[in-house]
Amino acid sequence: MNNIILDKKVSEDDKNNSDMLLSKLDTINDNNIKRNMLKNIIEVNPYNSNALIQLAILEFGINSNLAFILLEKAFSNDVLPIQKLNNYKLIYLMGLLARYKIENMEYNSAEVYLSKIIKEKNNFPTIAQEIQLATLITGYPYSINDAKNIIINIENRINNLLKLDKIDISYVNDNDPYLFCMLSFFNLEIYHECNIKSLMNKYYKLMIKVFPELIYTSPHLKENKKQIINKKIENICHIGIISAFFSDNSSVLLDFKGVINNLPNNKYKITFIYINESNKESNYLKTKKNVLIYYNKDKWLEKCRKDIGELNLDILFYLDSTMSRMIQKLLISKLSNIQILSHGHPITSGIDNNIVNYYISWEGAELEYDKAQEHYTEKLILIPKTTIHQYYLPVTSNNKSLFNNISYENITRDDFKEFIESSGNWYLCMQKPFKRHPEFDYILKDILNKDPEGKIILHGDTPYHNKIIIDRLKNINTDITRIYLIPVQPHHRLIALYKVSDVILDSYYAGGCTTTREALEVGGIVVTLPTNYLGGRWSYGYYNIIGVDDMIAKTKDEYINISVKIATNKKYNIIMKNKILDNVNKLFFQKSAINAWDTIFQDILKL
Repeated sequence: MNNIILDKKVSEDDKNNSDMLLSKLDTINDNNIKRNMLKNIIEVNPYNSNALIQLAILEFGINSNLAFILLEKAFSNDVLPIQKLNNYKLIYLMGLLARYKIENMEYNSAEVYLSKIIKEKNNFPTIAQEIQLATLITGYPYSINDAKNIIINIENRINNLLKLDKIDISYVNDNDPYLFCMLSFFNLEIYHECNIKSLMNKYYKLMIKVFPELIYTSPHLKENKKQIINKKIENICHIGIISAFFSDNSSVLLDFKGVINNLPNNKYKITFIYINESNKESNYLKTKKNVLIYYNKDKWLEKCRKDIGELNLDILFYLDSTMSRMIQKLLISKLSNIQILSHGHPITSGIDNNIVNYYISWEGAELEYDKAQEHYTEKLILIPKTTIHQYYLPVTSNNKSLFNNISYENITRDDFKEFIESSGNWYLCMQKPFKRHPEFDYILKDILNKDPEGKIILHGDTPYHNKIIIDRLKNINTDITRIYLIPVQPHHRLIALYKVSDVILDSYYAGGCTTTREALEVGGIVVTLPTNYLGGRWSYGYYNIIGVDDMIAKTKDEYINISVKIATNKKYNIIMKNKILDNVNKLFFQKSAINAWDTIFQDILKL
């Protein structure tokens, strides 16, 4: 069925026959008969837009993927030109298709459909799609120039919406108009060429302009604040720790749980608040006493606000913000006198600092304080660079992954032969693909140019995104015969891949955090080029803690030269690997990190 839709050549007779068959459809009431008849019409003429749309409507709820394939064909330029979008049903269906593309992270396709809808704004209400387009930011720009234009367009679109006297979305028929209209700004993390703080602040202003009901202050905070604070300092500090990522082995939980588990019981009472947007179980929280869990169900926000307010917390501590739209929606509420955000996602919330008061980061991975503060709407508080910022535990023991308890000891390059031949110099980058900005493509190209034996192994993605990745590399004349995209690996195989690769390439602009630690733990040699933002400076911070700075580049050319030297000079490679292994223990079991967080919490209570 799908091949017929996409490929068949159609004659004039085919067009006439399909129209004739379609004219008889109104006389049929049975949907199964209608469905079969529509399939026959499409087999005759896969460019019959009316048949494609009617069959798509029937397929929703039965075979929704097919329904969206049909709509995509119906709305393609060779089937239904934009001038034929002449009734609201078509606008609505195209809106559904745009949402489907967004949910599948095919943002470039979604932008095309949203733009077509918005062109009809003089005929139909399209403000919801205008908000969607203004907050739609892909992790896969086509080029450096495309990345720059994406930021320019988003800022212009948000500015235009903010200039409106009023934004009325009352016509939106959705269970949660906020989640329907406001898309995630998560991918902004990779655009280090822009002013992230300014854009996040504009995103916040758009949120409260469209949804003023999100502005909320818990009733208990309207009492005498000074009296409350003085009372709380004398007692155990009650912290609410809130996240959408308490699921097992999430990067956020792995980052913070060492400190959380070891905060002194005689100073802190902790209530865990799980905003379970992904409906994932948390075995970690099953071991905890005070736990609140919220799902994306009717009136979850009202219940969550009420419950948290009634806890009368001293500190409400968000581990992450932009990674969850439910968290983003809640974050605007003032539920505790002190509200803190940290680096579960390493960018500012953009929210006024009378709501989110502080951002806790690590001096070891930030610019000097005054410059770093310019990146945050919150007041920046830093864990000292003399200690690592978290209490980390190793993820391996006795050549086994502690995630799945499977050995990687005997895994060699040959075990990856389904993806890549074992010969040559392996340059590995297993960061999530969206972290690889088009600027990084040029680094990859030049590494291959300098090392004729070089092979670059990259974390692959969906076929849609892999095509963007390969096309980008082709467009700058990269030797793609030496580029290998591989899927997510089980943890023990990923650790083995770090061990058998010659060089680990830290992605650019947004670099590694968990990935870098795990690679260093087994002697992986990570080459990094720090950027100005926290998300591109974790590897730099880790290297400074372990006292190894040989792999910290200052320029792109230096990054390339260091990488090629490590891959091609095997003696130097061994020296660097041993240097890392001799010092990597400094990343783990550091009680100074716990003491640093304790000091920060106590100091904040006194402010």
